[in-house]
Amino acid sequence: MRISYENNLEDLVAFNRYFWQRSLVWRKQLVWCRLVIALVAILGSAYLVIRGRHWGWGAPVALAGAIGVWWFPHWAAWLIDRTVRRFLVEGRNKGVLGRHELLLTDHALVETTETGSQTTVFQALEIIETAAHVYIQISSTQAHAIPRRDVDAALLKDFLDEVRRRTSTIA
Repeated sequence: MRISYENNLEDLVAFNRYFWQRSLVWRKQLVWCRLVIALVAILGSAYLVIRGRHWGWGAPVALAGAIGVWWFPHWAAWLIDRTVRRFLVEGRNKGVLGRHELLLTDHALVETTETGSQTTVFQALEIIETAAHVYIQISSTQAHAIPRRDVDAALLKDFLDEVRRRTSTIA
């Protein structure tokens, strides 16, 4: 069984956004960063008020901290998207963007691109479905990002069912 699709820049940005939003490590870092922002704002405004000289600055510093706590995750997501776009536009990504073909063999999933092929055993695969994409994850940071717009829905469903069947019989 085989499917073909084409990845563009937005497909890979979407995968990275999906990965980062669900990464336990990233979520812990966001919590710590937000706590540090809040702590700096609280201590900064308390210092200004306790010193007695800058009563007018305590509330704005606390407000800036509250805005920072709220805004930080949005800024971090924007930064990740921007960084991924820059890496992919850099030009050294042959075989990442463009045409991909996935083939199911007896023991593995084989991806073929213009630069070669990659074989992944079924034990390593995990299927993640979103409204716009299907990610066949092969490691914690790598996946085949299949845009639903490029593959017939019935063919994609049959392909994924077969991948699930083969991964479940091995596990």
